[in-house]
Amino acid sequence: MAPSITIVDPVADSTVVNGFAMRGTATFYPSDADLEYRVLRRDTGAQIGAGFFFLQNNGGPPFNWSVQIFFDASYSGPIQVEVTDIDRSSGAVYARTAGNYTAQATGQGSGGVCGV
Repeated sequence: MAPSITIVDPVADSTVVNGFAMRGTATFYPSDADLEYRVLRRDTGAQIGAGFFFLQNNGGPPFNWSVQIFFDASYSGPIQVEVTDIDRSSGAVYARTAGNYTAQATGQGSGGVCGV
């Protein structure tokens, strides 16, 4: 079973245009502190935004994450991000969001993801 990231308590961030600053908890152990991802439409694959996961060193597991998502077009409402697959060889983390959106998260470097 793939681990999941649940984003909780969306908080409007006036410094982020068409986006949200969010907090969540990850139940897998990334090898890299920061993950950058693209936000895609599930039906067309077109990129509609981008964002970052920021690992907080809280002595986990599970580790706490800060998440920021930037949308190219307006989007409103709470967002959930769920990891659907992890490519151990490349370190890529594939995720989906609630609604008609998917997100692809790729770790910086080639360390991959461990402890899953």
